[in-house]
Amino acid sequence: MAKPLSVQATDVVLQAHAAGRNQPDKTAFLPHRPLPAAADVASLPGERMVRLPEVLKITGIGRTTLLVMVREGRFPAPLAITPRIRGWRLSAVCQFLATLEEA
Repeated sequence: MAKPLSVQATDVVLQAHAAGRNQPDKTAFLPHRPLPAAADVASLPGERMVRLPEVLKITGIGRTTLLVMVREGRFPAPLAITPRIRGWRLSAVCQFLATLEEA
């Protein structure tokens, strides 16, 4: 059986239908504090993880070529963030780029 909606969720759905939208505004459930901009994320403490699309932009290497390089051991392997999500440490990607500059 479906779980009943909370009062807040019900209000958001009703507001969406009243405004003529089929779907409620997904930002209504987010905390009301601004998220850091992409440039600000680099200044956050700790090691940053990057996903495949960002790695491709940073390196300029195509998806297939990058995955072949990972399989051959010429590019760092991604780490398991969750059972279904993989990502690279930004420092590992930067270190790879630094070794290219030395060669």
